[in-house]
Amino acid sequence: MGPEIIAIGLAAVCLFVHVGSVVVVVVRLGRHDPEPPASFRPKVSLVRPVCGLEHRIEDELASSFALSWPNLEIVFCVEEEDDPAVAVVRRLIAAHPAADARLVVGRDVVGANPKLNNVIKGWYASTGDFVIISDSNALLPRTYVEDLLSRWQDDTGVASHAALMVDPRSFAAEIECAFLNSYQGRWALAGDSIGRRYALGKTLMWERRTLDALGGPAVLAREAAEDIASTKVLRGTGLRPRLARRPLPQPIGSRSLSTVWRRQVRWARLRRAGLGGVYGVEALSGAAIPFACAASLAIAGIVPWLFVLAYAGVWYGAEATLTAIGRWPLSWRMPLAWIVRDAAAPVLWLLGWGNRFEWRGVQMSVRSLQGPVPGSAPNPGEQAASRG
Repeated sequence: MGPEIIAIGLAAVCLFVHVGSVVVVVVRLGRHDPEPPASFRPKVSLVRPVCGLEHRIEDELASSFALSWPNLEIVFCVEEEDDPAVAVVRRLIAAHPAADARLVVGRDVVGANPKLNNVIKGWYASTGDFVIISDSNALLPRTYVEDLLSRWQDDTGVASHAALMVDPRSFAAEIECAFLNSYQGRWALAGDSIGRRYALGKTLMWERRTLDALGGPAVLAREAAEDIASTKVLRGTGLRPRLARRPLPQPIGSRSLSTVWRRQVRWARLRRAGLGGVYGVEALSGAAIPFACAASLAIAGIVPWLFVLAYAGVWYGAEATLTAIGRWPLSWRMPLAWIVRDAAAPVLWLLGWGNRFEWRGVQMSVRSLQGPVPGSAPNPGEQAASRG
């Protein structure tokens, strides 16, 4: 098989899969899950770890109090009493006296994952039959709980959300939208639709008895990221992760290129460490390789350069169609953001094979995040007694 045939085949297959993933997600977004039956109203605990003041933090945390689920408990978690987010949380709790809401303060180390160390006390302080661990920077829709429970089936182990970046206020933030929305988010939603399911850490909804039977929330410290651990801990159980029908909005505001790049490198290294062979295939999921194939055919004189332009038009036209139908952020600069993303993706993929990264200003390594800290599992009784 000659190199020209390989280039033609790769370009054709990649374009077909790319457009196919767009079609799958467009169909998914147009469907509506039935609401949970009126007889099914379990108590749900919403556990939200907070750390510092993020963009629109008050709006994001206030959305916890606007949820329509009638049997809801809200538990905010923070590690230090002097964290600036504490004042926001206490103000919101005071403004909603009818809500079953409280703040728990403290740090219980179950591993090297700082988010999980913040969350663990909230799990043990909560009392719901279902527990939702939700990032503080997510803007929760009113039907947030219903959207997750509507995806619950007999074989569901954990329900989660893909992330949707909204409210970008810089070009770097639009590049982050390009990575998270119509690329990573698209693949996550398409994979869930065809049965290739993974949990995503923006939201993790567990039935308490399920996770407790698997060893409790401390088992999520076995991997570098709690969503990867959630996926793996279900293997062999007959249970599986499922994603909510639509992604969950996260306002991001202004970002710098360095911030976006460091975050993408961190996520790439966590995916590579946690997902193994899946990460290897990721190199073929973007535009770089198929575009290089199309360009090589034009250079060799096999196809005209107009073909390369048409190829790019179909590729990005499909992505633009999905973005418009989903009502995701789409400005005149977004096509440029997609091109920058795709040009950077091969470098990012190679850097994903590294070990060290930065998380909230702290230098860490993938190896340091894998596996629980021996003897560090918290005592549930001490948790409930010492927080308030």
